[in-house]
Amino acid sequence: MQLSFSKQILIAFKKPFYLFLILFVLNSCLDEFQSEQVIVLTEEILKLTSEEVTLLGRLVTTTDQPTEVGFYLDVKESFGSPIILSSINEPSIGFFTVRDHTLNPGTHYYTKAYVKIGNELFFGEAISFVTSVPTILNIEPLDGEIGDEVRIQGLNITDDVEVFFGDKKADINSSPGKSELIVSVPDIGTEIIVGINVVMKGTSYIYKDEFTYRIGSWESKSQIPTEDQLIGCVFFITGDNLIVGYGRDFFNAGTINQNFYSYNVTNDNWMVFSDPDQAIPVSDPINYGFGFGSGTSGEIPGAIVQTKQSWAFDHVSSTWTAKDDLTIEGLSGAVYANLDGIDFFFGGLLSDRTISQKIWKGDLETGEFVSLGTSPYSILSDEAYFIYNEKFYYQSDEFTIVGFDPQVEEWTDFLSSDVSMGFNNIAVKIKNKVLLGLGTESSSLFEIDLMDQSIIEKNKFIGSSEESNVAFCVYNEKLYVLRTGFSLDSRGDNIERMVIWEFNPDELRQL
Repeated sequence: MQLSFSKQILIAFKKPFYLFLILFVLNSCLDEFQSEQVIVLTEEILKLTSEEVTLLGRLVTTTDQPTEVGFYLDVKESFGSPIILSSINEPSIGFFTVRDHTLNPGTHYYTKAYVKIGNELFFGEAISFVTSVPTILNIEPLDGEIGDEVRIQGLNITDDVEVFFGDKKADINSSPGKSELIVSVPDIGTEIIVGINVVMKGTSYIYKDEFTYRIGSWESKSQIPTEDQLIGCVFFITGDNLIVGYGRDFFNAGTINQNFYSYNVTNDNWMVFSDPDQAIPVSDPINYGFGFGSGTSGEIPGAIVQTKQSWAFDHVSSTWTAKDDLTIEGLSGAVYANLDGIDFFFGGLLSDRTISQKIWKGDLETGEFVSLGTSPYSILSDEAYFIYNEKFYYQSDEFTIVGFDPQVEEWTDFLSSDVSMGFNNIAVKIKNKVLLGLGTESSSLFEIDLMDQSIIEKNKFIGSSEESNVAFCVYNEKLYVLRTGFSLDSRGDNIERMVIWEFNPDELRQL
């Protein structure tokens, strides 16, 4: 027969041992009930980076109003010197969060939720976590000029980040998030290749590749002693003098300049001197390097008038000598090249303004030339060309340079660029490199290594990109360029004269 609960207790009271046992159990239950009056839980980590953590806790139950909730945080499990992170919200039963952004990267932390009631503290279970380590994934571009923007991509970039190029601190232009920085390239002084050091929380993260400063210093030298704006000029260098002459006036089409000018690159002086006796002034001649030949002497409806004259200049006596007339086609803007002692002419304009594609081989001294047939390229002197190892090289389009080998009389591709090099460029060879650029509406100048065909950009031209090239030469391993003093939209009365610019390819910049 079953006894009721109340009867069982009465029986227990009648027996001293059972009475003691029941009182012990009731007392234990009461202690357990008292300990569960406050329950706080360490729930989870909501966000974790290299320097920031967001923690979620929950106050499950309490018999009294809490005065504070939050988390203890320490690098030791004993919580001997904890950071106390108090929630900014009014403490109450339910969830609460705290955030700390002062953590150290790659560090093991311990944390536990707490609630404060009066002077008593109650804790949840302790958990641990490890902060992330910052990582630099990519930096580009890895070459540029002072002031250019560089993008740094990574993970867990800290708020106190600093970026150094060598020992120079870069300005941070923007920091869209924890994964990207945009900085300005600082003025480095005299170094050209430097390391990039990203410093976060006192730790250096040196990028695997170095940064190369674009080099090359531009300096405006002097103005030509004429107010005319000339294009299509005769030009060549003899000794330390750049000879410039003839050419047509940009603002008065069809008007041919009658004068010649000599610019001394060592003393920065100009001199005006006479043109050859009996010469016909021309524009777009063939420039030899020691004189000039042919060119356009005038225009008629639908055609141009050309001359076959040819002249050599003696630098010492400042005298001109007539050479034999040219017996080639393409008398305007053809390209001359002496390859292994043999004279060649490439391309040029015919009198009907079409481009000749013929190649001529012969001797300027005798005036005898024979045609080698046609070139696959339409060659004019207003595109970049140069000579290297007795071969002729020509920029056939904005991405390509081709070469002509006179020994086998064949063309081959020499360089293909992924980046446009522009149109109507100039080109000069200095040692085993070529400077190429300053084309139509362009400030870019590229340096081509002739040994490995690599190409890098130099410091941009500091004048107007809308100015035009008139003449150029190399002296003492520097480039000298005479450019017009106007832009295409300038038609006022205060146009500056044509200016000689000096470019030193090996200096970081003009100091």
